[in-house]
Amino acid sequence: MKKVSLLVDSSMGLTKKEANEIGLNFVPIIASLNGKDYESGIDIDMQWLIDNLKKDSDFKTAACKPSDLIEAYKRGLKESEHVLYVPISKHLSSTIETAKMIANEDEFKGKVTVYDSEFIGPWLLQFKNLLKNMISKDASLEEFNEVFDSQKNEMIGWVCPKNLDRLYHSGRLSRAKYLSGSLLKITPIIEIKNGSLNNGEVIKARSKDKAIKIIVEKTIERKKQLEDLGKNTKVVVVTLGIENELYDQMKKSFNDYGINEIFSLSLPTEILGHVGIGGIGGGCIIDIGEEYKPKK
Repeated sequence: MKKVSLLVDSSMGLTKKEANEIGLNFVPIIASLNGKDYESGIDIDMQWLIDNLKKDSDFKTAACKPSDLIEAYKRGLKESEHVLYVPISKHLSSTIETAKMIANEDEFKGKVTVYDSEFIGPWLLQFKNLLKNMISKDASLEEFNEVFDSQKNEMIGWVCPKNLDRLYHSGRLSRAKYLSGSLLKITPIIEIKNGSLNNGEVIKARSKDKAIKIIVEKTIERKKQLEDLGKNTKVVVVTLGIENELYDQMKKSFNDYGINEIFSLSLPTEILGHVGIGGIGGGCIIDIGEEYKPKK
């Protein structure tokens, strides 16, 4: 029997099939489009969202179903001594509270750990190869926690959506700010800080070109801060559903600063439904490598 069964939800940015292929157990977040519920990563994926999300779509997300979490815990405990669930950020969903409540029931108490997550897609998806490696070597609960703790309170990135339409229609932006921003043609840059869209600042740029310049400069500043602390880093270009001319423009801008090793990751469907398809983002992530070295 394995030491740990690692459980993730669809906010990691993987489908159920993709998660299972690298040894991760999976539970879907519920996404609703125009009144119809779907299991993210099972019924819908990124391409589905690109094909179906419209300017004024009624898109909502809900916590994972308690019944799905119970089944996932039971499934994990059939193959391992302990289940570690790394959920969507506690700042974006009530899933973590539901998961902790169930984990505290007699059947699971002491056997299931719910990580106090502040993760969203790119910050968790970066671990895909490392986690696959660790699973194959039967890493311990302490070793998995050490990986996730390496990013604690260090997750900052910036995204520039294509426009304000989805932020307004999903209720993330007031009508007054939507009309003001649209009329003035303001390009917003949203800081994603430690798994929250609300705790960071919103920067106003006058054009996409200016927005890219700001994101690149902030990313480079962040990279220097982390490296001054002795951290290895990697620069990430964050796509909002699709790669476009903004993606190429941002990569070139990083290249102009001498940064040529750039990783491409995407926001998950759960967040894109609120932010919208199209646009671009960037950030600097602490790089702990992909080679798993067991503790002696």
